Amino acid sequence: GNMQDEIDRSLLTSRLDKDQIEDLYPDYPYDTHKPIVDRGAVSPATGKYDLDATPSDDIGSGTAQGATEGLNTQLSALSDTLDEIPALLGPNGNGIGSNSWVVSGDHTTTGKALLANDPHLAPMLPSLWYQMGLHCRELSKSCQYDTAGYTFSGMPGVIIGHNQDIAWGLT
Repeated sequence: GNMQDEIDRSLLTSRLDKDQIEDLYPDYPYDTHKPIVDRGAVSPATGKYDLDATPSDDIGSGTAQGATEGLNTQLSALSDTLDEIPALLGPNGNGIGSNSWVVSGDHTTTGKALLANDPHLAPMLPSLWYQMGLHCRELSKSCQYDTAGYTFSGMPGVIIGHNQDIAWGLT
């Protein structure tokens, strides 16, 4: 996620001027990277998206000259706490490994093989994984997709998953 970036950006407001912050965090290039949803806004009153609403011009354009000392202290403490969270969730970073193993159908109650797959990726928000299925409305020789599992954002196909006959993993 970007919580740490948002905390760091808030803390910078007490040390850098507006131009320096804009150099570090330039505006999003809407002219070259159009948003998927190019109209409407979330209503501050209801919290719901309204396709016909007009976004407010002052959203995200704060004029504060810097965070107060009390807020800086709180944000610094939060930042330190966030740095400690990965250790609570288990190992992360490079070199943590991964594993997979298979049990033959000769050793299961169903007679089918069992695949266990653990790519050992650290927990993240938003998640690296997205659950998806590729299914034909009607299975036929020309459309045989009946697959479910997980993929990465922007990656075509099911990276870790199964169909009626097999399962596959990634280490």
